[in-house]
Amino acid sequence: AAELLALRERYELPSGAPVTVLAATAGGRRWTARQRMLALELGARFREVTPAGHLLMLDRPDAVARAVLGEDGPGASGEGL
Repeated sequence: AAELLALRERYELPSGAPVTVLAATAGGRRWTARQRMLALELGARFREVTPAGHLLMLDRPDAVARAVLGEDGPGASGEGL
């Protein structure tokens, strides 16, 4: 997350580029809150993914694929920001 924010300071995303932050709920409330704040800082959508652990992309490739495609589905919940 810190590296992403540093990159965003040097290079802006193209206007209108879709950004989604996925957070595995197994990290606990503090982790989820930090990821929600990251989404706010990035102007991104936020999605909680359950069940999923630290390697969300391995635990839930379906949720990652839906985020890339801009779709919501079972196991991915949250508010659009």
